This record gives sequence, C-alpha cells and structure tokens, in this order.
Amino acid sequence: MKSILRLYRLPGIHVIYGPPGSCKTRFSIFTGRLIAGTSPLLYAGLGRHSIISPEESEEIKVVRIQNLKSEISFLLSLEKLSGNFGSLVYDGFSIYFLPLRFYMRETSISKLQLFAASKLHEFSQRRSIPLIVTAQEISGRKPLAYKILRRFSRDFTRLEKVDEKIVVHVYDRNLNEKFTESIDGCFEEKASR
Repeated sequence: MKSILRLYRLPGIHVIYGPPGSCKTRFSIFTGRLIAGTSPLLYAGLGRHSIISPEESEEIKVVRIQNLKSEISFLLSLEKLSGNFGSLVYDGFSIYFLPLRFYMRETSISKLQLFAASKLHEFSQRRSIPLIVTAQEISGRKPLAYKILRRFSRDFTRLEKVDEKIVVHVYDRNLNEKFTESIDGCFEEKASR
C-alpha cells in the first residue's frame, strides 16, 4: 500500500476503475483520506454515489451531484471553491453522459467528457493536490472514457475482488502495468490517519 500512496500523493488525476463490487469507492475514500493528511478530503459523488456517499465530517466534505446539470455546475464552479482540501475524490466519472448516447452523437459526448476531465485536471494543477477519479470498467478491461482520461491522468488503477482479497493493478497512462499488489478485504469506511 505504501507504493500506491507514494504514487497517489502526486498532484494530478489518478483513475481507479474495475468491475462492480471491486471496492472502488471505499478504496478511493480510504486512499483520499490518507493522502489528504490533516486537510479535509472533498468527496463528489455522482449517480448512486450521490445517495450512498460517506457521512460529512471535519475530515470529509461531501458534494452530492444528482444530475447532469448539477455536474456541469459543479465543474464550472470548481475554481471558486473555498477550502483547503488535501485531495478530491470524483466518484462516478461520465455517469451522466452515458444516457446521452441515445440522443447525441458520440463526438458530442466525447466533448462533454473532455470538458469534465479538463476542469478536474485544471483544479488539481491549480491547487497542487491529487485528484482520484473512479470510473466504470468497460469491455477490454479499460475504464469508461479511457481515451479522454488518458490525456489528463497520471496513472490508472484497476481493482478486482478475488476471494477475500482486493488485487490492485497499477498502470501507466498507456495501460502498461507498473506493479500489482494484493490487499486483504475491502477498506473500512473510516480510515485512520
């Protein structure tokens, strides 16, 4: 876990993805709180993560993004966000763009994904903080919106649950494997610093 934390402490976008039930949200919050240090973690939950998000506390500020309009508003207001956050977890990248596939051209959806990724990257660079983005896994063991996220991310981390362990595969932006680690069980909701 030390090598993962060392990597995630660097400012920029770190993408976490994996199949359903692979503990992406818990891993993101756990890791985000550890790298935030004494500063609070900003957690932005999209889709179902806006409903089942962690409890707000001194350690975690929670933003519930419940629709596409709220997501765009949040992204546009990021630069005006007050607070000295140690890290940001953006849980559910591109979740509101998926239904648009039935109404819009693929290029329009890619432009929305590009807008979201660029605003998140800009926030991370201006604040000089790590930003953890979770995404769904699509076919070919790639994250949703890989081509867009690849432009802005430092690395990709794929989680998979094998029996009672979580296998963590860390890749560079071209999905070349850097290293793999195995961790016992899912992560506790409340991480100790």
